[in-house]
Amino acid sequence: MKRLKPYTELLIDNHYSEFAADTLSKVDIRCVVKEAKGIGIDCLMLQTKGHWGNSYYNTVIGHRHESLSYDLVRRFLDEGERQKLPISLYYSVRLDEYHVRKHRLWKSLDINGKPLKGAQWTFLCLNSPYGEHSLRQIKEIVELFQFERLFLDIVDYGVGNYNWSGGPCYCKYCKNLWLKKYGYEMPVIDEKEVGKYYEFKIDILKGYFKRIKDIIVKSGKPIRFTHNANPPHEYDDYVVQEADSFSPNQIATPLLANISRDKKKMFQISIRFDKPLGSCFGGESEEQLAYEMATSFSHRAEGIVLWGAPDIKDNWYGVHTLQKIKNVLKNTSPLREALKEDMEPYGEIGVLFSLKDRTILEPSLKRRPNHQINDETLGMYRYLLKTHLPFKLIWEEKLDIKDLKQVRLLMIGNMEDASLETKKILNNYVKKGGLIILSGDSFFSKKIPGLKIGNWESREGFVLKTKLRDHTDRCIPIKKYRSILHKPDMAKAIYYLVESAVGESNSTSNSHTARPERPGRATNRPLVILGQYGKGKYIYFSYEIFSEYLQVGKLYNCVFKEVFNLIGYNAEIKVNAPTNLETTFYRTGYGYKLFLVNSNIEKTAPGNFENSSLINFEKPIPIFDAGIEISFPVDKVLNLKGESLSVTKRGRKYMIEPVVINEFDVIDIYVSK
Repeated sequence: MKRLKPYTELLIDNHYSEFAADTLSKVDIRCVVKEAKGIGIDCLMLQTKGHWGNSYYNTVIGHRHESLSYDLVRRFLDEGERQKLPISLYYSVRLDEYHVRKHRLWKSLDINGKPLKGAQWTFLCLNSPYGEHSLRQIKEIVELFQFERLFLDIVDYGVGNYNWSGGPCYCKYCKNLWLKKYGYEMPVIDEKEVGKYYEFKIDILKGYFKRIKDIIVKSGKPIRFTHNANPPHEYDDYVVQEADSFSPNQIATPLLANISRDKKKMFQISIRFDKPLGSCFGGESEEQLAYEMATSFSHRAEGIVLWGAPDIKDNWYGVHTLQKIKNVLKNTSPLREALKEDMEPYGEIGVLFSLKDRTILEPSLKRRPNHQINDETLGMYRYLLKTHLPFKLIWEEKLDIKDLKQVRLLMIGNMEDASLETKKILNNYVKKGGLIILSGDSFFSKKIPGLKIGNWESREGFVLKTKLRDHTDRCIPIKKYRSILHKPDMAKAIYYLVESAVGESNSTSNSHTARPERPGRATNRPLVILGQYGKGKYIYFSYEIFSEYLQVGKLYNCVFKEVFNLIGYNAEIKVNAPTNLETTFYRTGYGYKLFLVNSNIEKTAPGNFENSSLINFEKPIPIFDAGIEISFPVDKVLNLKGESLSVTKRGRKYMIEPVVINEFDVIDIYVSK
């Protein structure tokens, strides 16, 4: 079954205050719609209400922008219908400065009773009367207009001090709800209480989204709605994410792609086109924007929303901006066509992640982790991305045994918690022959039934404790590899793995998390454990080695390569290419399809973005010597232009080379039956 070609949507992101007298004074709606179609846009997204609380239609519930003497939304919808350009609608939820100033008791408050701020705006609380007010206005919008999609912006409740999530709300309405729900006064949300607050805020959002879904269903209109809270996703019709592959959020695109696939929902990427590289969102140059779109398409985004701040007078963009978008849409069009084919993500390696980590980590970091998962999991992702191995992210909250069907190796990085059902699935996976690499705590202090990563003793000769008869263990001490390293603080970067056997321990220690030894320290104590359970194996790092890899980079590659060999994993298909190439693997009816996207930068270490170096080129440097290595007999290989690529057999492997990549390419590999 063929898929539809992905659509492109342009959001007119007009958060206009009433301070400028000439706001919206030169709007030409007919011209805007015509030019949007002319540059290749498939749909426009229009604001109904922005962060200043000003609505752009004739509202009874809200406050219409004082510069408007007419219904801007209505006229846009009518003109879109006349020119056959669909229009979707946008609504700002928790930022509404007009009602902040009108109703001071509706504000979200911090622990000291001060208003929670998002940039120059103030957050409102959905548990206050504002929640009902916003639902009435959304109901008004649904009843007034005919449109395809509704996007809700700024809905989430954060935990840390991150600017756009607002932190925990301690208003009287939240305090009363907490007391009613849990039977005790709302405490300070810190590391101990964050799990409870995560549950609390998810319940708030679920209830809010359910009521919006009920409004839409009751209207009888085929409106699809979504939001950027991420999660929950129970009631939305598609998943949207603001992609930012140049910044710490580079993991967001594949992360949300996996969520949307798991939920069988449309996946939409939002890209800002008017900010420079290194800022909050995507780049401003034509090449940077083309890269953002190409990497989004390679992850099978069904839709891409381009957005930026328009001119306040005509509510539209200049000639140069429109030409840039037109050029990028034209240049990436072949990728959109390639996505119409039916295919499934292919990953021999699975990286298990939890969306809880994003919230759970905030208090300790004092900021929102922009990449949305912990640094250890992010390090795993980054390593696999740079080595071009076939992997996929697996959502712990919705883990199914079928998710592990293709997976030969599963990686789990310092995950805070997991459900009992997840632990049973992992136990069964290893017992039947699966391979697992674990690091950090990885929720094993809470035990996986049957599979116990043991309790360390703080004495010479760390050993693994186990009571399983069929569970054999070997410890691998790590010794410093004395070679090219000169800086003292880098001395822990490279190690040589030496295997040795130890006996079983009768340790009575109740926690394996107390680990006084760190890599690079003079010791014979094992810092890596190779264990066997049933038919499967696991390797366990008692520290967060992939987090260190984020900072050190390629110096760890020799360790990970040896670890993969020790556990018995060899890729059946992989790409040999420079690290700035992104590779996405898919299975098709005839074999494999590989999306290769060449970046015009050398990406930074996401865990420490501000302090990392960037190599930024105006255009991607062409790659002339990329190669593909595959274990199966190959009939033919075609690139995106339909040209045949040469295939040679070397030992048991089939080599496809050279593959030349300028901006991007799609490689179709037809394997023998």
